[in-house]
Amino acid sequence: MSDPGAELSDTYVGWTQQALERFKELVAGRERAETDIDKLRQDLHRIAHDIKGMGGSFGFPLMTDFGTSLCLYLRSLPDGTPLIFEIIEAHLEAMDLILKDGIKGPGGEREQALVASLGQMVNHEIGDLAAD
Repeated sequence: MSDPGAELSDTYVGWTQQALERFKELVAGRERAETDIDKLRQDLHRIAHDIKGMGGSFGFPLMTDFGTSLCLYLRSLPDGTPLIFEIIEAHLEAMDLILKDGIKGPGGEREQALVASLGQMVNHEIGDLAAD
């Protein structure tokens, strides 16, 4: 008999991998002249928010942590503000790492250091925005 919890977890991983691929497509297409930066920010936020919202429910609280940090960054930008793609890509790489390595729970020291580092990166940028 199969484990329903494992099946749900696998479903979350599959959905999240697809969502991250869509996220990467949006980021890769950012240089097209017709890209509206505010619409792009909203689309990216929607995907990050969904990943964040479901991560903990399926045993991936680090996905929730990374999604929360990314959502905070995207939500904090005033309309028309250019996106700093290094911040976005760092979050994407962290999420990819969690899925690729199948890290459930809070992770270890390395993962917690990554959570802290991304949080500092976002908080620094938000502080710079507030200072302007």
